[in-house]
Amino acid sequence: MTSAMSSAFPIFNLLLMTALLSVISTCTGFMPHLSTMRQPTSLNTVVTPTFIIGGAIRKMREEEAKKKMPMASPEDMEGESVGLRVGPQAWKWPPVYPYDDELFLRPDAEAPLPNPMAIVKGEEGEDTEEKEKERVTKSIENANKFWADEPSTSPFLSENSVSNLRAHFNFYISPSDHVLEFGCGSDSYFPPSLNLSRHVGVAFSDKLMKQNPSVTEFITADLNEVEIERGIKSEEIKALGQSSFDKIVMTNTIDFLTHPREVFRTAWYLLKPGGTMIVPFSSKDAYKGAFEQVQTKMWRTMNDDQHMWVCGSFFQFSAGDGWTGLKGFDISPPKPTNFVQEKLDKTTSMYVVQASKSSLADTVDPSNPREYFSSALWLAPVLESRDKMLISPRLSRAW
Repeated sequence: MTSAMSSAFPIFNLLLMTALLSVISTCTGFMPHLSTMRQPTSLNTVVTPTFIIGGAIRKMREEEAKKKMPMASPEDMEGESVGLRVGPQAWKWPPVYPYDDELFLRPDAEAPLPNPMAIVKGEEGEDTEEKEKERVTKSIENANKFWADEPSTSPFLSENSVSNLRAHFNFYISPSDHVLEFGCGSDSYFPPSLNLSRHVGVAFSDKLMKQNPSVTEFITADLNEVEIERGIKSEEIKALGQSSFDKIVMTNTIDFLTHPREVFRTAWYLLKPGGTMIVPFSSKDAYKGAFEQVQTKMWRTMNDDQHMWVCGSFFQFSAGDGWTGLKGFDISPPKPTNFVQEKLDKTTSMYVVQASKSSLADTVDPSNPREYFSSALWLAPVLESRDKMLISPRLSRAW
């Protein structure tokens, strides 16, 4: 190698290092400051280029932001609380109820995974209908025991999430409203200034309801004990009377319901025309570990966006057009923009789906008989929404 070539290499290396540093310094993604970067040792000699990581993180955030773009028009947002994400016109439904019963099973009611060794040895028994019934029965017993101890969900919600929920309730609930709360606990997350004239709590046990300062009366009932296609099986709830409440609230309860359609049907029956059912729920992992044993498979396996659609579908497939103004809100506190802080963040995401009860036509209007027959079928058991849509115009024409 000549002396000229050997003297050129240090200059070339210096220029190359300068170019690399200039590229790194222009990166806007996450990267430790150069002065704080660890020097290579035998344990960390391979370092992933941080500007590549930063670009990947930035792209992930952009994609996440696209997913969270509101599906609501400015007209939809007018007169509503903050966080409206899905407007009334954005929901799309299949023609028939889309869920299998197994999606509403708790973990201890699900069929066990096959044992490969037992199959090889010919010892794997068939999962009969009788075994399935035994598992479901045992699961109900376990759940009843769990709820009898009245565990509180309050410690699992972050303060800023609770603050946003209180603000949402403050926007839609008035002190003069008569409010029914399904799944009531020691804290309803209502703003302290909201002194309700009537607040009826419903839960499996009265232990925590007695500690709730807002509750004026309470009923103990199992929301998962139902009359299929009709409603909650409780004479005390029925005795509350049709069209008795201005608002019905069900906070962080939907993930434990094994027969949600029946619960929503009962809510529709108890609401006054124009009254609203408000269903807030937390992110899927908010209660992971503590409440996982009583959450349904649907809640454990689906993500938060799917949960919002699922919750909306329970309105649709309980009373169809008997609900109006169906909306979905994302009232989650803002997430940190710093990657490290985001990983350490303990904020609970919070969502709300709500709809109001349509007015039931009392008599047949000769100019629009279809309206009467359509509303008369809103709570008809057995019939799917698709069938009701086909039947009502035929009945009106026959009339």
